[in-house]
Amino acid sequence: MRCLSVCADKYTFSSLIKVCARELAVREGGVVHGLIVRCGVGEDVFVGSSLVDFYGKCREIECARKVFDEMSVRNELSYTAMIVGYANVGDFEKAVELFEEMPHRNVGSWNAMINVFVRLGDLGSARKLFDLMPRGSITLFRMSTPFLIVPDVI
Repeated sequence: MRCLSVCADKYTFSSLIKVCARELAVREGGVVHGLIVRCGVGEDVFVGSSLVDFYGKCREIECARKVFDEMSVRNELSYTAMIVGYANVGDFEKAVELFEEMPHRNVGSWNAMINVFVRLGDLGSARKLFDLMPRGSITLFRMSTPFLIVPDVI
């Protein structure tokens, strides 16, 4: 693509960044990030969220936070990626703070935060948060013990 002077679109870049995140390819992801900026798709919320996720998975939390802070539009995916990034580097306090700041939450953000408490060994808080989850049109599980999750019929 670069040889033909063609810029990829937001879908291509999101996919490329996800591959870099999966492979923990920091250098390659940085190159893709540069191309994102050069091609002008960095303002897209999904591209930005993919970058936050990438840097968080690669344990480059300052870069993840910089991308997050520079996003003009953030959604549940953006916040959840940043929360998971904080958890990945062991900064559980910032993960909790960010979760509390979220304007809207989805099932992914609730699950990410429950996982933070589980990783901390704070099963009581995980259970409390689980009980606070809104009940919607999703399949829920009830926690019968700290180690066993049983499907709940709605």
